[in-house]
Amino acid sequence: NKESDIADFFGTSEDNNNNPNMMTTALARLRESFHNTRYVKNPIDAYIVYSEDAHQSEYVPDADKRRAFISKFDGSAGTAVVTKDSALLWTDGRYYLQASRQLDGDWTLMKATEAPTIPNWLTTNLSPKSKVGVDPKFISRASAKTLEKTLKKADMELVYVGDNLIDLVWDGKPAHPKNPIFLHPVKYAGKDFVEKIADVRTAIDQSQCDALIVSATDEIAWLFNLRGSDVEFNPVFIAYASVTKDATTLYVDPEKVPDDVATYLKNGNVTLKKYSDIYSDLRNFKENNLVPKFFNLNSS
Repeated sequence: NKESDIADFFGTSEDNNNNPNMMTTALARLRESFHNTRYVKNPIDAYIVYSEDAHQSEYVPDADKRRAFISKFDGSAGTAVVTKDSALLWTDGRYYLQASRQLDGDWTLMKATEAPTIPNWLTTNLSPKSKVGVDPKFISRASAKTLEKTLKKADMELVYVGDNLIDLVWDGKPAHPKNPIFLHPVKYAGKDFVEKIADVRTAIDQSQCDALIVSATDEIAWLFNLRGSDVEFNPVFIAYASVTKDATTLYVDPEKVPDDVATYLKNGNVTLKKYSDIYSDLRNFKENNLVPKFFNLNSS
């Protein structure tokens, strides 16, 4: 019938591994981690799970679908909040029907057009002195500062949790993709990537900065005239990049870089480093009093 057809379309059939027992267990284990000092310095009272990956992408590889794993709602936009006794999912009007089908009885759907914002809900429903945890890799600086300010006014604290608590309870978590990167010919790109980097350096000088850190995967693909297939239906690859006044670095899993791409980048004076090296290099920027600039390449 039409009702079951809609349910199957939105992924509530058994084919989608929507196992309530598995879900309840994952939520219980997540809550247990709130007071496990192996993962949190001090106990937390709530944990926010974002849809975005470390690059603030709406569409992410399976390995980064943490909110979808813990809630079983697999729409592209939504944020989960788990407390010691509640589990809530905020999403927008595109997904109200889908979310209502996919969330089980442990979860409450918070409709963006009707519900309070996440910061307002937290400050209303948690006690003073409560600590709210987030993984700092998955929240933008602007969002973190806004949330931090709101919580502080309510005598609460935003806590940055280094170990992702969803990853700790995600049995069988998919590996990150290692699909090969490939060249995007300049006849389609419109400009050689070396020229683009020269333009970026001009913008760095004009902005009175020392470096540009590029985190958005579409901007990295555009800058280097490269493409990938790490995200379904998106021609991008998971990477970071930095451009200083005299060096350009691409941080990416080396297994994804074929010989022709490695040669292409070397000829353009691009240094290849491991994906995780971005963190130590950012610390070096700070220690050397450099001022990285974050901006949208396509609007600069």
